[in-house]
Amino acid sequence: MKKFFVFFSQNNLTAKEDQDLLDVVEEPETLPWISDNELNYYVVQFQKSGFTGAVNYYRSMQWNWEHMSPWTDTGTSTPALYIAGDRDCVHGITRMKEFIHGGDFVKYVPNLKGIVILPGGHFIQQECPHEVNEHLTNFFVEQGLQNHMI
Repeated sequence: MKKFFVFFSQNNLTAKEDQDLLDVVEEPETLPWISDNELNYYVVQFQKSGFTGAVNYYRSMQWNWEHMSPWTDTGTSTPALYIAGDRDCVHGITRMKEFIHGGDFVKYVPNLKGIVILPGGHFIQQECPHEVNEHLTNFFVEQGLQNHMI
């Protein structure tokens, strides 16, 4: 499970032809942002359910692209805040940084109210909970949604 968390918090997700992706990840002794109890909770839950749901998402990507293609250039007008970790595997995808920090992201999300890149990986809400909550709280207050916060 530790390797799984580390894997998604790296910008370079490549393996040699004879390796599985998790083979390129060194398992750390501990993860500073998640306790052993929390980690064990995930282990128990995934032992019950497996990774089928997450894997099926990636298995169906081509189908999703084909069936969602009529809405490719639609975008969203909902006010949004983008928060990611600087080592997040998604943030490290080829040309993703240029898309997010250039002008293209705003074309699809015209009411983008901010881009926040924090030091961390894919699980930024666990790695930097106080910072993420502060940015979300400020965003909700700026949008006049503070009465909807729990």
